[in-house]
Amino acid sequence: MEKLIVFSILNTGEVSSLTTGLLATGAPIAQSDNRFRELYSNVEEINDRLTQNLKYSAKSLLTETLSKLDKNRDQGFVCLRDQLQAISISLLPAKAALAKQLYAEFDKLGTSLYRLGYQVQSSLLNALFEAFDKAEAQQQLATLGLIDDYEALKSAENTFLAARKRRVAEQTSRSVETEPATEIAEELLPELSKMVTYVQLYAELEPETYEAAFQEMVTIINEVNRTARSRRTRQENEAGD
Repeated sequence: MEKLIVFSILNTGEVSSLTTGLLATGAPIAQSDNRFRELYSNVEEINDRLTQNLKYSAKSLLTETLSKLDKNRDQGFVCLRDQLQAISISLLPAKAALAKQLYAEFDKLGTSLYRLGYQVQSSLLNALFEAFDKAEAQQQLATLGLIDDYEALKSAENTFLAARKRRVAEQTSRSVETEPATEIAEELLPELSKMVTYVQLYAELEPETYEAAFQEMVTIINEVNRTARSRRTRQENEAGD
């Protein structure tokens, strides 16, 4: 039989969405088919653990705080970048030359580095700070009136890093008490596949009872697979940029 669920492309959120849809589709069958009910109940039990795990992660106040602080540092980065880019086309040659020299660091590290993941972005910002903290660069920023904007960006990054450190500590503390969501998903996927394979088999043997449910499951699986592939493609493109 064709393997419908592509394990390797799904993240934990996508596994959760897929399972929720398939359980809803399989519920009527579970009421009348005892053998299917066993498979269904096992998937349901594992999925409950995954759902609780993901809900805990989503409820963390630090998750929301990190997102806001990340936007702050993004804003600071764009502000400094765009001001330097604007001054670099100034009709005053001396100012334009200073701005071009500083803007070269943005070209080197990536003018859209704020689109990258938290850790990569912090690493690149640290490289920018190393360059701009040098005496010559500090003098150039002061001459252009951009010292305050630069310090604001550094402050935003430091605030973000402090919050991220607290978030990592929270996750580490919780991991002692509960299993990781990725491990639950890895346990869930094979059981989910067994459930779908059962319906696929009986869709051939008793189409009047199982065919409609199987086709609905195929639709749900294909939709989640498309979402996962789109996400992976987007992440690969961003990493390439």
